[in-house]
Formats: sequence, C-alpha cells, structure tokens
Amino acid sequence: MKKTSLHVAIIGAGLGGLCLAHGLKKHGISFSIFERDDSPTSRPQGYRIRIDHTGQSALQHCLSTSAYTAFVSSCALPSTHVQTLTPQLKLIDRWVEAWTANDFDSPDLKADRTAMRQVLLEEVQDRVYFGKKWMHCEVVSTKLIRSYFEDGSTCDATLLVAADGAMSPIREKYMPHIQVQPTVNQCIYGKTLFDQITTLPAHFYTDTQIIFGNGLSAIIEAMSFEDRSSREPYIYWAIIGHEQYFGVTKQVHESRTIDVDQILANATAGWHADLVALFRAADSASVVMTSVKTSTPALLDTLPNLTALGDAVHVMSPAAGLGANTALHDARLLSDCLSRVQAGEKELSEALGWYEKAMICHSMAAVAASQKGGQTLSNPTDNRE
Repeated sequence: MKKTSLHVAIIGAGLGGLCLAHGLKKHGISFSIFERDDSPTSRPQGYRIRIDHTGQSALQHCLSTSAYTAFVSSCALPSTHVQTLTPQLKLIDRWVEAWTANDFDSPDLKADRTAMRQVLLEEVQDRVYFGKKWMHCEVVSTKLIRSYFEDGSTCDATLLVAADGAMSPIREKYMPHIQVQPTVNQCIYGKTLFDQITTLPAHFYTDTQIIFGNGLSAIIEAMSFEDRSSREPYIYWAIIGHEQYFGVTKQVHESRTIDVDQILANATAGWHADLVALFRAADSASVVMTSVKTSTPALLDTLPNLTALGDAVHVMSPAAGLGANTALHDARLLSDCLSRVQAGEKELSEALGWYEKAMICHSMAAVAASQKGGQTLSNPTDNRE
C-alpha cells in the first residue's frame, strides 16, 4: 500500500485529546484541535489528578522528551505516607484494592490538572482553536469528513476524533447506543491553600489521608511543589458517597438550586474539628459538587471516519482514579494505529477496528475497577467513632 496523508480533527482539548495530538505530531501526522471553551481556564477542571503507570507510559510514549520532563517537573512532591482513618481521625486498617500499584509499576505522580494541561498545550498550541463549539458533521467521501461549528466555520479531515468528555455531543448524536448512566453516588471536591489553614496536624501538609465514614469517604492529599514561586501549595480533598448521606437526590442536584457549602457542612457534621476546619477554609468558588456517572464500553458502530477516546466513550467513577489514565492510554493506542495508516501499512478502517477493540478491552477493565472502588467508598459502614 502507498503512504497516506492524514489530517485528524480532534474535538476537545482535554488531557486525552492533547495527548493524542502529541502522539500524532511525533508521527508526523497533521491535526487540528477544536475546543468549545473560550480559553483553557474558562471553567473548573478539577485539581489533583493521579497519573499511574499506564498514564505515565502513554505520556512518555506520545510526548517529546522535553515535554514529558516538563510534565514530571510540574507534578507535586510525593506524599510521605498514606493513612486510612475514621472521621474522628482514628487509624483503621482498610484499603481499596484498585488503589494498590503492582510491585513492578512506577509510583503514581500527583499532577495538578491545570498545570498538566498547560504543559500539554505548550508544543501544540498553534494548532488548538478555542471557542469552537462543534455542531454536526457529514461524510463527504470515504477519505473526508466535514465538521461544522457554531460560528459558521468548517473543518475537513480524514478522521474526526471525539475527545469531548462525558457530555460528548458527538457520542449523543452518532453513537447513541453508548449510554452514560447515573449512579446513586455524589462527589464534592475542593482545595484549601496551605496559608488558608495553618493549624492542622503536620501530616496534613505532607501525607495522604483516606477517611472511611458512615456512607461517605474522603481523600485528602497535600499538593506541595518544588517550585513554590509559580504555584501555591494546597490540600486537595474530595468526598464521595451515596446521595442519601449528602441529603441530596440526583433531581435536586441537577436543579442547580443547591447550596454546596451547606450540604458539605451537614454531611460532615460530627467529623473531627480538623477536617471540618479544612473544608470550611476552602474558597467557596473552588468547591464543586458533581453526580458520579458510569457507562458500559461498546463498539462504536458509527460513521467510518469517526472514532472516540476517553470519557466521550467510557465514563467511569473517579473512585479508582482511572478515568484520565484510560484516556491517555486510548490516545497512545490511536496515535500508533494512525501512524501505521500514514505509513501505508494498514487501511484506515482496519486500523480503527483494531483500535476500538483494544480500547474497549482496556476500558472495560477500568470501568469495572472504578465501580468496585465506588462500591467500597459508598458502603455505609459506621466509622463515626
């Protein structure tokens, strides 16, 4: 087969889409990225994110040496210890299997999501277009798919990649059989700057604490950076559990009339004073409540010039910390497949078929692990004392 010239249109400039862009750039494949947000900081993107061995391997494979080095340097200092505690900060012996790394895996990296995204934008930002809301597409030929954007512009590409997250309009329009299902769990997360609360026990500023409460669990993790001149250290925290323990139903949450600060205060009433002080010290603007969703990965069965990665095709609970890592793995798989198409070794349809089967196999295991982690965290075991 002859070499093929590809152009890939990536919808979504999240971690998965940007990792794919780096992989394509490394293979000499033309691409454009379209992001509906007006800028990288238009809306909250979350704070701490753990990059495990799978994610690190994908990033190292796709990024240039300088970009990967910059990413590692942007990560927070590793935690000294991990403790499992009751809401009264008494030590307990309990763990979530999905959080335990293989003996041969490298330790997880603690990335700040905003800093990580900025690093990933650095070497591809000339091909990222913000303020581009994707509307629909049409297959012009076997080698051309045209995307239409709200501002009236269009983009012609060999392949369209949906990397537009859990609420993907591309999935909803062209892959409706892949359903995102609500769960009974909710999550509240936020961050508290070190200088906003200076009275906590010393281990809060260096360690990771995992709290198992009555139907609610929390992870609390120090995010301290080697270069404090560019980023303020903070304590990341997230509370997850069954909606009944937050006193909020899915319908009430989606009505957007909720008072998150009050829900948080009610849910953690009776917790140790240090924990209550930590949550109260957070800037209210940094505190977000979200419904936990999941999905069942399936063959895309869609347009011949269209594929997807990350949350756009396999949403999962944050309980096991696998969502972003799975998206990065998808990006590695897809960039490698497309390199073989460009080299003339495979037809596009054959390469996409292989990618989708490999992606689904991996993501099914990740979704299962996330569901198991979520069940453990929301198990209503009384650990109030």
